[in-house]
Amino acid sequence: MAVSGSGQNFYALDADGILWAWGVNSHGELGIGTTQSYSTPQRVGEAEGLIFASISVGYDFVLAIGKPVPEPVSLVVLGVGAVGVLSRRRR
Repeated sequence: MAVSGSGQNFYALDADGILWAWGVNSHGELGIGTTQSYSTPQRVGEAEGLIFASISVGYDFVLAIGKPVPEPVSLVVLGVGAVGVLSRRRR
């Protein structure tokens, strides 16, 4: 399990590869598809069934490497953006 924070946002990657986020979310920086802030962990990428291998947290963003289940590895960038997702590109 990995836990990291950046000022007002916090992220936890559990042993099953599920990414959780909580904190201030006024610009969608948690990457959960809303701009509501949360004091309890919310699952990131639940609708897409995303599973992650590792994360790296910056000030208003998080980089997450997806596990290849069932698709190839992907890099997901979540953060301050119009809808909370700066980029989602599978390679």
